[in-house]
Amino acid sequence: MDGLENDIKENKNEELKKTVNKKIDKNFEKLKKSKKEGTNSEINKSYEMIKMVRGCQNDDNIFDFINVEYKKKYITKGINNISENINETNLERKKSEYIFFESINSYELKKYKTSDIIFNLLVDITKNNMENLYNESNFLNKGWSNLKKQKEFMSNKCKLILGFKNVAKNDEKNEEKNEEKNEEKNMNTSGKNDTNDNINSEKDENCPGNNINKEGEINFINVLKSNNPEKVEEYLKDNKLVCFVHYRIIPDYYPYEKNIICYLYEIQIIPDFKGVGIGSHLIYMLESLCKSIKINKILCTVLKNNINAVAFYKKKCLFEMDENSPDNFDTDNSKPCEYEILKKEIIL
Repeated sequence: MDGLENDIKENKNEELKKTVNKKIDKNFEKLKKSKKEGTNSEINKSYEMIKMVRGCQNDDNIFDFINVEYKKKYITKGINNISENINETNLERKKSEYIFFESINSYELKKYKTSDIIFNLLVDITKNNMENLYNESNFLNKGWSNLKKQKEFMSNKCKLILGFKNVAKNDEKNEEKNEEKNEEKNMNTSGKNDTNDNINSEKDENCPGNNINKEGEINFINVLKSNNPEKVEEYLKDNKLVCFVHYRIIPDYYPYEKNIICYLYEIQIIPDFKGVGIGSHLIYMLESLCKSIKINKILCTVLKNNINAVAFYKKKCLFEMDENSPDNFDTDNSKPCEYEILKKEIIL
């Protein structure tokens, strides 16, 4: 009898275990399904965002997706020049100089009659920096071409970041007011640290690139929309275009075409403003965009004879040779290629 009772108890325990295990399995499957649906939802959201940015026809700009603090980069141009006589006041003024950035797609830019002014300026800056390098390397067997470069900038796929430096001369009273404001800000912000080394946390109401949503603000995009060439020229006279980026959101090279990447076509800085950290700041902006819209790679093409650019990408920004770079397909009979394709993988 005791043996029978034990058998019954064991059977009941086994049935109970099976029932409990079934419930656990059922709940586990529900949890897996829920996670999968959540993952799919995130993937779909990311896909739609990339699709929108890639389309370039939604009047979007990079600051819709990254921290607006990237709109300004403080520089200390000229401080290391030992031949320059700098007193304490001038030193502080130089430390407060900055570049401010605006962003627009060429699709939008071409809607305005005044767009030729900026397209011509982009070509001029690029030509000044690159013409000799293109011709020396006989880049793609063509060398430099104004027409081809302008065509690149005017492509509907072209996305632009424009960097301006305010060069308008203020009278002494305005300068004194700005100095007083800076002193007040220094007192109010002492002891506070920037939580991100790549961006500037300090706000400046005098920066033409700040407060982009304020009605009636005078910035380049709004001036451009006026379709008034005189206003555009006047703005550019007071706010010099010192750098720009041309990038596109496009498929990767074969056989990775399903992967959408950020292709850096141009990063150009006028000679007087090189070596002050602007290039790194622009790369940080693209990295931030990629993280925001879930793109895992930045690509760029660099001429081998552009030694400074190669060093900048590889040593400072930690780019490396991409799998599709021509040097990876060298044979004994191959002619040396004048360029290489570099990549920077983005950790999402």
